[in-house]
Amino acid sequence: FAAAKKGINFAYLGPDFALNELLMRTDSEYGEWATTPDMLCSLLEQARDELSDVLEGQDCSLKIEDRLWRWRVPTEERLKQIALDLQTRLCNEHPDRRYIAVYEYSPTLISKGLFSKKCGLGTIHVIATLDSAAGTTVHAKTSESDQHDPDTILGDENLVALLLTMSLGEKLIRLRQLLYRSSIPALLGELDESMSENEEEFHSGPEAEHLVSLVVDAICADLANEMAAVLATRWRAGLSADQVERSMPLLRELCSFVISEHSPHPPGSPGGDHLVRLIARLRFCLLSQARFWEWLPPFIFTRRTIALRNRSSKLLKEFTELCFGEHRKAAETHIKQALRYEKRVHKNLRDQDSATEKRRWKYSQALLQQPIRQLGVTTDAEILTTPEERVFSQSVYDAVHKHDEQAEIERKALVAASAESRKTLLLEKHAMDFE
Repeated sequence: FAAAKKGINFAYLGPDFALNELLMRTDSEYGEWATTPDMLCSLLEQARDELSDVLEGQDCSLKIEDRLWRWRVPTEERLKQIALDLQTRLCNEHPDRRYIAVYEYSPTLISKGLFSKKCGLGTIHVIATLDSAAGTTVHAKTSESDQHDPDTILGDENLVALLLTMSLGEKLIRLRQLLYRSSIPALLGELDESMSENEEEFHSGPEAEHLVSLVVDAICADLANEMAAVLATRWRAGLSADQVERSMPLLRELCSFVISEHSPHPPGSPGGDHLVRLIARLRFCLLSQARFWEWLPPFIFTRRTIALRNRSSKLLKEFTELCFGEHRKAAETHIKQALRYEKRVHKNLRDQDSATEKRRWKYSQALLQQPIRQLGVTTDAEILTTPEERVFSQSVYDAVHKHDEQAEIERKALVAASAESRKTLLLEKHAMDFE
């Protein structure tokens, strides 16, 4: 988590890897700055309004009380249900953020009445972890034998894994570098005369086009994960249209990014086709989310998909203008053609292959994630996605904490042994030089 705050991401290339345990912060320092779940959610929303962010790192402990009939006894299951209800609300109201809820059952009797009693059920610790679509840690599953295979090391699996560890901003900068060279469209064949022969071949040959395609796929995967988090519930659940847009920082970052201020790639050129594919796939997915009955009252006012479609369409139009400039109208024609193509492909696959997802809204989501799924790459954005997966008992959390402590002891021992070995080698070298 300290590395993530400094912008350092990780790619793990190898066999099975427990990504879910990495998302459980065990260095938490709890504060009691909220006394009820309602107060906690209110303060988090207020912080986003005033600070444009949640209270990062401000983990909270809530003392949970419940009123029962006099003859009833408190149960751990009731505390777990309250933790799950709170987690569901956090997922609904802050889909771009990720918290874990740890419940610690310790029943106490607070007061008694004639027919009822007030009991303390225990404590719920709410811990902020990595953002839902951060993609800070990536796992490319490979066997131990393949790890030493040059073809695997230089293959698309590892390349995509490394691309996914980049932030969206870094991916967009990389895309711009591949599409342009000194503000000249590199994939048009109009190259800077000062470039070497190898650079010209890289920026204009099939290797460059393949790499651009992989970068576009990685960008689509990031946005697919973000959209999946926002649509974890398809009801508004208290979220306004502005809050839906606020919950998609990656889409907003993409649509405000200037690919180039000069010499935009016209649609139909190799570089322009890559940008058309990026915009068309995003638009196809976002437009497919709203089903026909969701446009009918009262659903049009209560479904999150409608707000997502309206806001994202506006943002993608702005991005199209930034990408193509004076060629925007021609680009819109190419994008509409690409949309019709995607619809035809889905229809044909649905008719010919029974395994194809029949519902377009699900098919379009899988389409954005298809490249990384085919390559067997998993990001932390695909882990702990549901409220149920983000609720843990204190005993489970303590086991992870103990494992982290043991790992830290081993790490320190390894660092000390490495320093001692280095010191010994330097002394031996010094002695040899003296002789």
